[in-house]
Amino acid sequence: MRKIFATLIFLFMPIYLAAEKDTLEISLSTQNALSAIYFGQIYNQGASFSSSYLQQIESVMQFDLNHNGVTKTLPKDQEKDVLLAHLDPAVGLNEKVFARSKYFFVIKAAVKKQQLQCLVFQPETGQLRSFDSIKLTGDLSLDRKQIHQLCDSLLQIYFGKLGTATKRILYTVRVPNPSHTGPKWLSEVWLCDYDGANAKQITFDNHYNVHPLFVIRDNHKKLLYVSYKNGQAKLYECPIEKAVAKIPLLSLRGNQLLPAFSLQYDKLAFISDAAGRPDLFMQKMNDDGMLVGKPIQLFTAPHATQASPSFSPDGSKLAFVSDKDGSPRIYVIQIPQGRLKKVPYAQLITKRNRQNVTPSWSSDGTKIAYSAKTGKERQIWIYDFILDEEIQLTYGPMDKENPMWAPDNIHIMYNTEDENTAEIFLIDIFEKTPVQISKGTGKKRFPSWEQ
Repeated sequence: MRKIFATLIFLFMPIYLAAEKDTLEISLSTQNALSAIYFGQIYNQGASFSSSYLQQIESVMQFDLNHNGVTKTLPKDQEKDVLLAHLDPAVGLNEKVFARSKYFFVIKAAVKKQQLQCLVFQPETGQLRSFDSIKLTGDLSLDRKQIHQLCDSLLQIYFGKLGTATKRILYTVRVPNPSHTGPKWLSEVWLCDYDGANAKQITFDNHYNVHPLFVIRDNHKKLLYVSYKNGQAKLYECPIEKAVAKIPLLSLRGNQLLPAFSLQYDKLAFISDAAGRPDLFMQKMNDDGMLVGKPIQLFTAPHATQASPSFSPDGSKLAFVSDKDGSPRIYVIQIPQGRLKKVPYAQLITKRNRQNVTPSWSSDGTKIAYSAKTGKERQIWIYDFILDEEIQLTYGPMDKENPMWAPDNIHIMYNTEDENTAEIFLIDIFEKTPVQISKGTGKKRFPSWEQ
């Protein structure tokens, strides 16, 4: 049977046999009705770019518009594309034609003098808005960043929502070690756009690295990750642009892993066996990222293993995994104010499955995503605080592990896993259709969103 956590966590967590229950599909407490939009082809009005390059730009926009949790592009129509090709917007954006189809808005895009020009038309109101032109370079890795910004701007202006198209993802890639010395497997940290593009390796420790996190203070972005490069699991922090870290963040003895930051970056939770068993610890930090005082042992229980902490949005609570009552389940504690006098009360929130791990708290505070053994596979579930229900999100073959909420509280990134492969998927919690974003060789794991 599979190990509880998808890395060297076998040091910390025994293997369990689960007594399975029938599952009942429950709807989430809030449903999203997607707004239909029409996005025609990008027209070339005398620019030097090839048609294939414009098709690539169009594909980036299509992905963004179909994976923002708010809009959905409808199939292309020849009559409408012929209209949109007209140079005069008053003719091309014919109110009667587009109003019949009940589009929320229509996007007309064209490239002229190497610049992408975008008009957005709302048939119901007759409002026409022109967006700032984007100067294209012909290098998709550079141009796609501006496209993501444009699509997030559309979301903000028309729906008042913050998009995730400009966000990036940290993850690890595990491959066999070609050398006869060192660990059997190598695992390095990688960085990519939210849609999987522009993937690049950023750590080169030539060892086993896991659990990467973004650390963002005053617009300075750093990387926190776990590495076994000095024998034990230790936490390392370094700039993302120059991901070289030689000294562990903490001087605590033993192993430290499974880190989680509060959204305010003033508290760092992690698991450590410094006191003998793997227990839940917390380190306070100041605005400059300096350690304040010593790590606090927040939770322990006799003969139990703790794992995978996740902060509530306001930083006042922690969700974590413990097997103190038998199999691993998810509990929530209130973080004590001041000196810790006794072990906090742990409220059990997952009861339907006997193996629940890797919780991730949404930034609106209403949900916790986690991985649970469901039949033969691990699936992603959501605990909804409003409904007080556990809701299954994913189905189908392969284990799904390590869910991580996007800042929009609509999307979750997770990785699949079997003996031979591990890939990263993006899923909308309402549409429930996963999309693979990872490519290339190696096992891709532990996705983490830029906040």
